Amino acid sequence: MYIDLEIIGIKNKEDGFLIRDTIEQALLTLLPRCKKLITITVEIALDKDMKETKALIHLEDKNEFVIALNETVLKDKNDVILTLCHECVHLKQHITKDYFQIDGNFIKFKNQIVDINLTNYTDLPWEKEAYELEMELANAQKTYTG
Repeated sequence: MYIDLEIIGIKNKEDGFLIRDTIEQALLTLLPRCKKLITITVEIALDKDMKETKALIHLEDKNEFVIALNETVLKDKNDVILTLCHECVHLKQHITKDYFQIDGNFIKFKNQIVDINLTNYTDLPWEKEAYELEMELANAQKTYTG
């Protein structure tokens, strides 16, 4: 796999290294046989813009993603790792085509069609998978101490 990673809005090198290392390690674990170029832009977002959301991932184009990471997450190294591992699971779901938006309210996830307006956030199957895998991925990080 080839990862083209850009980090926008970072204030210190250590945070940048942590973000890079976490994303690379998580994706190598999640997509070990992937031979594609994956382009990722991580944008550090203001807390006032993200509110209670730690991060969001958006598919820009085929294999091109933007991750908006709430600036408050950077205050805790473990939170950075967990949050990015979670978002990398979502990235994997897109790459493997497990997750596909049919239209505004309907998502196809592993051959199951889900109406996001009728399903609680915690019951969304792609979120369940991300929460199940995030800790396993985080524990594989040498810098995670959770």
